[in-house]
Amino acid sequence: MQNGTFSEAVRNIVPKIPRGRVSAYGRIASLVGSPRAAQSVANAMGSPGCTQGWHRVVTSRGEVSPRLPEQYRKRQRELLAAERVKFDGWRIVGFAACLWDGLQGMEVLAFDTGTTIVGVLDLNTGIYTPYRKHGEPPWTKGAERVIECDGIVVSFNGNRYDLPHLAGITGVEAADRLPLRGVHCDMRVIASKDRWPPDPGTEPIWGERPRSTYKHYFPDDDVPVPPASITDPYEQDNWRDCWLAATLWKKLCGKTPA
Repeated sequence: MQNGTFSEAVRNIVPKIPRGRVSAYGRIASLVGSPRAAQSVANAMGSPGCTQGWHRVVTSRGEVSPRLPEQYRKRQRELLAAERVKFDGWRIVGFAACLWDGLQGMEVLAFDTGTTIVGVLDLNTGIYTPYRKHGEPPWTKGAERVIECDGIVVSFNGNRYDLPHLAGITGVEAADRLPLRGVHCDMRVIASKDRWPPDPGTEPIWGERPRSTYKHYFPDDDVPVPPASITDPYEQDNWRDCWLAATLWKKLCGKTPA
């Protein structure tokens, strides 16, 4: 994450769960780039009612959390029932069918920057747009698109490179001053923590470049060829880096932890 705390990221994502759908504490933690922080999600949301859509977050078994006070457990079940979510006791009937995939109703963008390019890949549509320093659309528009996304923006090594680059493009003093509306997931950081969980109080061991990190998780799969519509070699390389970051996010963040 960047430009915000874990709690702020959770409170940004939870209201996006569609009516009549639910998510799990672990899934919310994964979506904001902290797959091991499921138990912290409830604290991040605050008291029931403080975060819009709080009642749509349940346990990984599809149950109203037994940790909630009795009056809030009943209130959560009532609110979900009003959205036509069915229960058997405290457990949701057909939980898998009700589970929000983290994409529906939310914009998720993978991006990568280069010396003359800001590339953006929309995970919902699969559409890639190269924004160029000297061309149309201009890279200032690409930077603005990433900054103004109110869902999730995904990069590989964005904290060290891409976000500072966006700051330079938009004239912002530093990366931590970028007014990001959404949640940023740096897959270099997240993959490193997943592959080499750090000891308490230590930093994770950094992973390799996007391609080698991808091969760690998908050893039998090749990186796909860019769409035929992308003919510029520089844009092809940029598309690959966007696609790799997006695929790693789907693998490590866009899933429901066991």
